[in-house]
Amino acid sequence: MNKRTVPPPLPAGAHIRVIAPAGSSKPELLQHGTSELTKLGYQVSCSPGCSIEPEHRGEAFLAAPDEIRSKDLIQAICKTDCDAVMVTRGGYGTMRLLDAIPYPGVEKKWITGFSDLTALSLALYEKRKLVTLSGPVVAASNGFDANGITMNTWKNWVGEAQPQSYSVTVEKSGTANGVLLGGCLSLIAAISGTRYSPSYQNAILLLEDVGEDEYSIDRMLVQLALGGVFKRVVGVIVGQFCTYEGVIEPQKNAFTARRVTELVGKRRVPVVSGFPYGHFSQRVTVPIGGDAKIFKNTITLSLTERKA
Repeated sequence: MNKRTVPPPLPAGAHIRVIAPAGSSKPELLQHGTSELTKLGYQVSCSPGCSIEPEHRGEAFLAAPDEIRSKDLIQAICKTDCDAVMVTRGGYGTMRLLDAIPYPGVEKKWITGFSDLTALSLALYEKRKLVTLSGPVVAASNGFDANGITMNTWKNWVGEAQPQSYSVTVEKSGTANGVLLGGCLSLIAAISGTRYSPSYQNAILLLEDVGEDEYSIDRMLVQLALGGVFKRVVGVIVGQFCTYEGVIEPQKNAFTARRVTELVGKRRVPVVSGFPYGHFSQRVTVPIGGDAKIFKNTITLSLTERKA
């Protein structure tokens, strides 16, 4: 069994490299985010792909052509000239880069992103057992909040890494201990069946998404079920399903929790909902590949070096 790789705490004045592996960002949002990180005491630099003019991006939905984005990504995660990596935003495009990464060369450093970065986080766990963080993005559409819960919980994980506990709603009772894997449901489903998807054996699966109709959520959950995921996980955490405007949709959360409970079936697998993680401004940062425990109506997240 490969040992999980937990990056070390960030030193004072750490150098954060900002990359854009997916969609493009508004220059003013990128400037605001990098300025706020600098005020927090970090050295910040942006990769070339963060500021490509629209006419040179290739596909309109990408921040830059694949060759530029992949070069920026590899330089950031495989070289020692930065202490941590943070992405500009999600969108689409990270999956297009997975084949280009020389996984044995990935450095032991904190890599942070959200949404579309789910694909990279799961690939890095599958290939390198590297723990990554799903949380803040530098050029968030609602503005980078240096003092919000997302950044405060991020600081915990890259610092003292104290365990974090949260109250949730019990949908199916039980107790579980496992590796926290998951993120954005559409990305989990998109890489399922590929060499970049973890097996989810003995994992606690975390789910959230944005702008998806109930039939689409159901289709992706059934896809995971047909792939045997719900036969291998030891627990499921349903986060927040939201609109593109960042409004939480309770009916979709309830639908997802009900369908997950049905798909888990008679297995002694706890299902909980109401976890504060998703496409909204007050989400918590979570360690993908870290430890998770479900006990009654409480989730506890932590980091250890134990076997994966």
